[in-house]
Amino acid sequence: MKRLFQIFILLILVLNFNQLTYAKPLPPGSGDGDVPANILILLDNSKSMKNRIGFAIPKQHSFTIDGNGNRVLASADSNKGGLILFDSGGQKLNITGTDQDGDSYTEPRWWASDKTDQRCDYLLSKNSLTAPSGGYYISSTMQYTDVRYHAGVSVAGTSISNENLIFVAQYNKSGAAAIIALDDQYRCRLAITPTSSNQILGLDTGTNSDGDLILAAFGKGGMKKGAYQLTCNITDGLCEQVQGKGKKSSDAYGKLYNGYRIRLSSDTTKIYVSANGHLWGYNTKISNGQRVIDSSNTSSNRSFRYCKGNGSNIGYFATWDFSSSSDNVFYTGGYLNSREVHRVEWTSNNSCIVTASAGTSSALSNTAAAGNLDADDIRVTDNITGLQVSSGRLIFSHNGYVDELTESSFTAVGKDSAWQIQYGGPQITRLQGAQEAITAIFTDTTLTSGANFGFGYWNGGGSYYGGWQGNHPAGRSRICNKDACLQVGIGPEGAANAIQYLGNLNVDGKTDANAWSQLAYDYFYDDISPHDPDSDCQLNYVIVIGDGMFTGGTGVLEQRGEAANRITRLRNDLGIKSLMVAYGDGIYSKGMRYFDALALKGSCDTAGSEDCEATIVARTPQALKTELQQKIRQILAERLAFTAPSITATIQQGGSLYQAQFAYEQFGEWKGTILRKTLNADGTVEHDSNAPGNWDAAVQVRSQSSGGPLDPSTNDSRNIWTPLSDQSLDYIGNWDNVSDTTASLLEGEMTRLGFQLSNYHSSSSNCGGDDTTDDERDGLLRFLAGQDFFDYDGDCNITELREHVLGDIYHSQLIEIGAPDGNTQFTDNNQEAYFRTINNYQAFKSSQSNRRNILYAGSNSGLLHAFSAETGNEEWAFLPPFLVGKLPTLINANLDGKVDGFQGGSNAIFGVDGSPIVHDVFMKGLTPEGDVEASPSWHTILFQPFGRGGSGFSVLDVTTPLVRDGAGPLHMFTVYNDYINNVVYIMDYEGEVRSEEYYSSSASLSLSEEAEKAQSNLNSAVDTDGGLDSGVTTQQDAIAACQSNADATNNFRTDGTASCYIGKTFTFNDIFFDTPNNQSIDPNRLNVTELVDGEFAPVAFTDAKMVNGQFVITFPEDKIQNAGGISDNETRLTNNIFIQTSCTSSSGIDPFFDYSKLGETWSTPRIVRLPSDIEGEREDPANDKYVAIMGAGMANNNLCAGSALFMVELDNMDEPGKLYGGDQNGGPITIVDTSPAGVALGNDIIETPNGSDINNAVPTSPLVITPDTGFGIPWRGAMVYINDREGKITKINLTDSTKNNAKLFDQTTLFRLNASTSNKRYTFFSMDAGVGLTTKDFWLFGGTGDFNKLGDIDRDMDNILYGIRDSDYPYFKHLNGVTIPSFNDQAFTSTAHQGADNAKSIDDATVCSDVTGDTDGALCPDSAESAWVIHLDTPGDNNSHRKASAPPTLFKGQVYFPVYEPPPGSNRCNIGNAYICVADDECGTNNSHKLVKGAEANGSNCTFIRKGVLSELVIFGDKLYANVAGPSEDSDTLYSVIAVPGEVLSNTGGWRDTGY
Repeated sequence: MKRLFQIFILLILVLNFNQLTYAKPLPPGSGDGDVPANILILLDNSKSMKNRIGFAIPKQHSFTIDGNGNRVLASADSNKGGLILFDSGGQKLNITGTDQDGDSYTEPRWWASDKTDQRCDYLLSKNSLTAPSGGYYISSTMQYTDVRYHAGVSVAGTSISNENLIFVAQYNKSGAAAIIALDDQYRCRLAITPTSSNQILGLDTGTNSDGDLILAAFGKGGMKKGAYQLTCNITDGLCEQVQGKGKKSSDAYGKLYNGYRIRLSSDTTKIYVSANGHLWGYNTKISNGQRVIDSSNTSSNRSFRYCKGNGSNIGYFATWDFSSSSDNVFYTGGYLNSREVHRVEWTSNNSCIVTASAGTSSALSNTAAAGNLDADDIRVTDNITGLQVSSGRLIFSHNGYVDELTESSFTAVGKDSAWQIQYGGPQITRLQGAQEAITAIFTDTTLTSGANFGFGYWNGGGSYYGGWQGNHPAGRSRICNKDACLQVGIGPEGAANAIQYLGNLNVDGKTDANAWSQLAYDYFYDDISPHDPDSDCQLNYVIVIGDGMFTGGTGVLEQRGEAANRITRLRNDLGIKSLMVAYGDGIYSKGMRYFDALALKGSCDTAGSEDCEATIVARTPQALKTELQQKIRQILAERLAFTAPSITATIQQGGSLYQAQFAYEQFGEWKGTILRKTLNADGTVEHDSNAPGNWDAAVQVRSQSSGGPLDPSTNDSRNIWTPLSDQSLDYIGNWDNVSDTTASLLEGEMTRLGFQLSNYHSSSSNCGGDDTTDDERDGLLRFLAGQDFFDYDGDCNITELREHVLGDIYHSQLIEIGAPDGNTQFTDNNQEAYFRTINNYQAFKSSQSNRRNILYAGSNSGLLHAFSAETGNEEWAFLPPFLVGKLPTLINANLDGKVDGFQGGSNAIFGVDGSPIVHDVFMKGLTPEGDVEASPSWHTILFQPFGRGGSGFSVLDVTTPLVRDGAGPLHMFTVYNDYINNVVYIMDYEGEVRSEEYYSSSASLSLSEEAEKAQSNLNSAVDTDGGLDSGVTTQQDAIAACQSNADATNNFRTDGTASCYIGKTFTFNDIFFDTPNNQSIDPNRLNVTELVDGEFAPVAFTDAKMVNGQFVITFPEDKIQNAGGISDNETRLTNNIFIQTSCTSSSGIDPFFDYSKLGETWSTPRIVRLPSDIEGEREDPANDKYVAIMGAGMANNNLCAGSALFMVELDNMDEPGKLYGGDQNGGPITIVDTSPAGVALGNDIIETPNGSDINNAVPTSPLVITPDTGFGIPWRGAMVYINDREGKITKINLTDSTKNNAKLFDQTTLFRLNASTSNKRYTFFSMDAGVGLTTKDFWLFGGTGDFNKLGDIDRDMDNILYGIRDSDYPYFKHLNGVTIPSFNDQAFTSTAHQGADNAKSIDDATVCSDVTGDTDGALCPDSAESAWVIHLDTPGDNNSHRKASAPPTLFKGQVYFPVYEPPPGSNRCNIGNAYICVADDECGTNNSHKLVKGAEANGSNCTFIRKGVLSELVIFGDKLYANVAGPSEDSDTLYSVIAVPGEVLSNTGGWRDTGY
């Protein structure tokens, strides 16, 4: 394919200014300073943080749908059970009722008590119906089992006539219990009690042939070791009870004794019981006029039906229910090991089969549009504890969640459309919720790239801080104990370092305001303070998160209030603001007054002034996450001086230049455009927008949008499309299926990634609205199309066309594709040119010769745009399916009517931010109708990474790039790795989504079952003592001494009574491995560490295994979990042990689809043909595969993602998204993350003294050598070079060559750059390469510098420019004394680390020549040396902090490096300078002076360009072009200069351009 111009890599880098953008960092050169904000987060870890937060549905047992369509849920939890009400949309409802005295009440849940109704009007028992005087008092138990709703109930002999009643069974193991009937006002009208029993295990109701309402119940009792069965004719007011010996009996009573569920047949003449994992059906007999279970042991009367569950494919029978249409069909839910719902049919009275199943084991919730979740993708998080059919719905529960299926659809044919909704969810502790919320902050690229974070915890004690220990920001506060610690200093790596400590917190003490205020105050007044007094643009914040009323020995407020005084001084003297976050549901009015007062003290002098910040109130973890993100971004966006930068430029070979530019918007979507400009013959650029051929894409897109000049109606005329599984809304045919009319089908996708729709336009908002999120769901899609949903102009017309529609094109390179023009002039059979020739590529070229030129670009609107290169009109825009899940993050209700006092606003987000690549592929592709072809043909394939928009990519077929006559582009597949929730999504060409969950889990001892029991015991003791504030500790002291399992009758977690556990064995629900039950887990799959004196140290363990779904670990010595803390009765402290699955652990995913290591896809892929990864097919070139090769990207502090190389098969539509070599590599090719402190692997420590302390990732694009891009390549396939963030350069063999004993997928570390967090040699930019004219050797070129912190200064900074020689080119050779095996080999991790540690170093003078300052070639490397290096600065006080600002460009023997220098002087709030450094390719000689005519050689200088930041340079003719961020005039953003004369051996293509 003819590539009409060379891609020009980004100008705009993620430079961290003193302000954050509202949702993403500002581009470099666009503001007045490059000083990142300082944010210190101080988290409360007092004892109350162990309290559970949010409303969960504990121990769900049964469900019914009442006459209003509301769901009544019965919970058997002894502490939080009762009846719980949800509406049909899954919203929790309070229960409003009336008690017997006529007084109304409203409660979050109902159980019989003095707050609700504890007196029933009537009592019914065996042959007795009475109306007790004053009512019949029922138990106040909170345990409720089966529940049923019936309308129009009448009971003879009572006033109950035609009433709607809820029947529910109370369960009380130690006291009186009853079946109660509640009316519409939740008054107890009737109590039904068994005789001689307090235990009611369950009930069922039905209607007999006479129309009477029949109730059947069962339980233990009636006699010693007995069981009973009770049947009542509710209509007649009569009951009969039978009982018999149950324990160890084989008859019906034995089943009732061990029973779980009872059900009546549809005619009420048969009784069915599930017990011991199986299901039995029994006949009934008449006793005193009622049908009761027939327990006789004659052949005619024993169980007439039996279905085996336990040990069969159905699984253990516990909860089950009949079909509403047939007694021959029933449903059962997985219990113990199985996590599925089954539809079962009896084939005979003793045989049954599963006819439909749904469910997959998962830790995640279900999010999809109703009817759009395949049965196999319904996530079941635990045992199914409740299942019932009611009003056409099959309802089942698991771990706090409730799911509903349409019963009639749950068949073998219709099951994929049966799922309708999920609601509820499990409870977590306040601490867990805060940990998750803060982790979301620390893993958010848009925050961490714009601010430096620090972290500490606090509760109460005596003294705090005590100075700094270590070389800041490394180290911690000297006082670091259970009471408080400033664990991580504010710095560039603060967020990454804090994550490991954040997950290992325990709780202790109270919420002492002195703790957090002294930590913050002493830290910022310390000599190591990150506060810069000379940079007034720097922003500094302390964020205090607390869950209760503050305490403090000298007062919190008032005159002696030290906390208030400290934060006031911080604000007045240093300009440091303190934000107060009231978290959780346990802060009452007095406590809130403290929060509010401190919030004012921390932000302003006078209440009501502009600077005042109100308390941030976050009742739930989700609210904490949302409020923190929004508030941080809002505050940091408010001080900004801005000039519009240009982003990227691309030059067409025919003489056109494209510049992408955008204007920053402080509280809204950034305004983007693409400018097409004519490039004159003399190299000058025609900037006049009215010149012939020039156009502005933003103008064109707005004219096409709803309400625009070309479409004055409110209907959008643009073609915005996305794949949907609902075939009625398939994009094929119109390519315009994204609108508010399809919003309901996209709602599930909007919430898939865990971002919830929040209300923006409500009844109380600036422009009004409803209080649902339906209008936000629809409005987001209208906003995407161009409407002013967020009311940017403040006129409350939210359906009008907004002023600017096209979002910013930030990091996405532009690519123009016209008619196919791939090379067919081959010189070797190894070349793709040969493959094209023998597969009739010429005919494809001819048939597509008139194909129009299209310019493709990704924008942060969330769309991939296809523009006409001729007119600038948008032909279509593609919305990647999983990026729909980021649209809710646009919403920020804090901006409603608040921008300039009356306008609305929104968050700016990253959307489609990666760079597209296009290649012609011979494959069985898609027909115009979207079906897979029967035979292969040529297709033009576009691969679109999401960049900073997400960890994924989409692949499209753009053979037909225009939407014409029912044909157009086609979606092939999309991949997304949700590494926060540990699930990979793959959508195929039919819109079907495949979910692959993986196991990356961790927990501290404080989350063990033993710790939970100790904490529960402590909570009960605190309650007994009168609460934490009572001053009484009698019961707490009594249970303080540690208990072992032996002390607690062999099982502390069930029978322990102490608040402290001591033992070798700990049990977890939060860690999961896909290993057989009770089988030891490979120790290498676990990392176990203990926090001792602020540092993590490895901890040995003797065994780890999964036991009945729980993770159990055993240590060689006793460990302690002391929930009560140190006391006179127990002086031993908790072991701060942290358990995590290792990054090299098997993920649990099919390795061919293991994208668990995929981070944000910053890397631009290269598409090549590779030998088959199937060994038996490798020799035949006909079996070669088209593969996209890309770096794993940036995972932003996720330590198990980002450090890998992915190879995605493109010519396999049978298995879309399949990874090339997945089985051999265990997924992608893993690149190890080294550490100078060594790497813990199981019980072993891998020593790597030469490792880097930088968290590794591969954000760079691979440098790929193929027979089409190099001379005389003697193999098929590709040789790949990839440089990673921590400074390793890895060489990977993807060829069929076996020279030097090479094998496919072999890797070796070619060189180390000795990068560290001290010298700041971060690698973010790709390398260039070439063959030198003199040496004829192959050289790689690169530069270092913190891409995320271009303005960073540090006296130890030592960035470099380098050239590295590969003496083995073009072959692969194992280096460093090791042969690295495949990932599946247990020796992989240790061998790969050893190889990296032994690799040649850029700082080793014996292998690398330091040519810094050389201008005459005197220091040129000799033949024994493998590299040259230029140091951009000398560490020390005179360091100018230079760093590479873009990838290098090789041209005619010279390497051009864009370099940025922060502003000199102490004030960092100015824009720095852009330079070009020019070096000889083979010697590294500084030739920068040759760019300027008449300039003298100066080895210490590069050529100054202007203020701002320089992009990568692109070549046109003999001229270099680049963009400069900083100038405000459009014409000034483009820089050009004549290149330095020289020559170089040319490659046949481009090292990055693998042939089109």
